[in-house]
Amino acid sequence: MQENLKSAKMGSMPIAKLLITMSLPAMLSMLVQALYNVVDSIFIGQYDPSAALIAINIAMPFQMLPIALALGIGVGTNAIVSKCLGEGKGERASLCAQTGLLMAGATYILVIFMGFFLSGVYAQAFSEGNQSVAELTTQYLQIVVCCSGFMFLEVVLNKILQATGNMIVPMFSQLIGAITNIILDPFFINGYWFFPELGIRGAAVATVIGQAFAMLFVLLVFIFKKQDVSVNFKSFKLKLRNVKRILIVGFPTAVLNGLTSVTTILMYAILVNNTAKTVLGLYFKVQSFVFMPVFGLNQGAMPIMGYNFGRGDKKRFLHTYWLSIVIAACIMILGMILLLTASDFLLGLFNVTQGEALQMGQTAFKIICFSFLPAAFGIITITMLQSTQNGILAMLVSICRQLVFLVPMAFIIKLIAGDVFLNYVWWCYPIAEILAVSLSLPFGRWRARKSFADLLRERQKQQLQLSAENTTATLQEVQ
Repeated sequence: MQENLKSAKMGSMPIAKLLITMSLPAMLSMLVQALYNVVDSIFIGQYDPSAALIAINIAMPFQMLPIALALGIGVGTNAIVSKCLGEGKGERASLCAQTGLLMAGATYILVIFMGFFLSGVYAQAFSEGNQSVAELTTQYLQIVVCCSGFMFLEVVLNKILQATGNMIVPMFSQLIGAITNIILDPFFINGYWFFPELGIRGAAVATVIGQAFAMLFVLLVFIFKKQDVSVNFKSFKLKLRNVKRILIVGFPTAVLNGLTSVTTILMYAILVNNTAKTVLGLYFKVQSFVFMPVFGLNQGAMPIMGYNFGRGDKKRFLHTYWLSIVIAACIMILGMILLLTASDFLLGLFNVTQGEALQMGQTAFKIICFSFLPAAFGIITITMLQSTQNGILAMLVSICRQLVFLVPMAFIIKLIAGDVFLNYVWWCYPIAEILAVSLSLPFGRWRARKSFADLLRERQKQQLQLSAENTTATLQEVQ
């Protein structure tokens, strides 16, 4: 029966072909997700390049928090489901998938309260006394955060499909969401035909409708087409063990993505200047076109590594890991070339074509891009740790990468450089990535070897117990 599952290809297909087959749709999906992140800023930049553009960039870190929570639950569910399938435990995989969906719903209830009560507080804190910017930020956040339930379900359902080796449906769901958002943005923002002119609120409404369409598509796939795992709750029983297993792997992912928000908020506090905040926000929108394909590569690599870890196939596991690093490094090098040679064009997409913002943006883009290559090694190593159920260590590496090294380094540069620190503070990103990869590579390889050794000992113990039980049964039959 196991050989008939779609997921069985992760234990038999040649690694290069398998990784490319599984990663390309996910990489395209993540590029579309990057478009999701950028398109609102492009339309808002054309609509109002001052207050509204500042507001949408200030909103970005807070907006990413529910996404981080959804990804944490999704990745945790993905890793556990793929491992269960690798072990041939299909029923347990279905129970874990259903548990992940239940956890997503419970988390979303908390997110509604966060969006309703904290959006205004956050906006006031980081608008530098500009009441117009604060009001616009609050309007945008209350819509995209309080209505993020569609996004929660879509993310977890897609991660479940990816755990079975299905990368096509998640790709199309992302395409549907992004295309819907792109089509609706100009209508809701500018007010064409019978649509009212909603400005920044229109960008938020378009985003939510896009997420709803994407969620509906992937849900219909589960309803009308049989999958390797079931999300039918008819025979569901909540087991705290499954919740714990999802949290162990998923919590570090939530921390990893949440750290980006926290770090950006702390960087905003260090930068102070609204122009610098806008530049940093635009950088994150642009760099997503480089990092998102690498995260898509992760989505293809994680179930392969998790599946082969479950099977105890160390050779296929390591082959996937090193090939993923090579591909990620190539993507990052191309990203460096793009930011070094086309920063003017990239900033122009957001209607930043002159003045302090253009000059500061050029400087920031050309410095921060040197962090791309070491980031490739760190990101893939974190994924490898997650696939071997070493979520806590992955979380610690992530904390060092995005918080322990980055923020103090920015603060030190500010103290040393004084009034001209905005010319140099961007170097904190390359320095932090180099320090992080120096830590993650040796620890990651050591922990992976230990995980395989522990798995081998556990299986040997199980075999001995089974052998002893069989011997006892045979003796009883003879007697």
